[in-house]
Amino acid sequence: MRLFLSLPVLVVVLSIVLEGSGFQRHFRK
Repeated sequence: MRLFLSLPVLVVVLSIVLEGSGFQRHFRK
């Protein structure tokens, strides 16, 4: 049950980190 709840949290954290790092901008080119 813990893994099920931690999965979405990880996705959100990853998306926030990627946005803060400006990875999306580089990916869009």
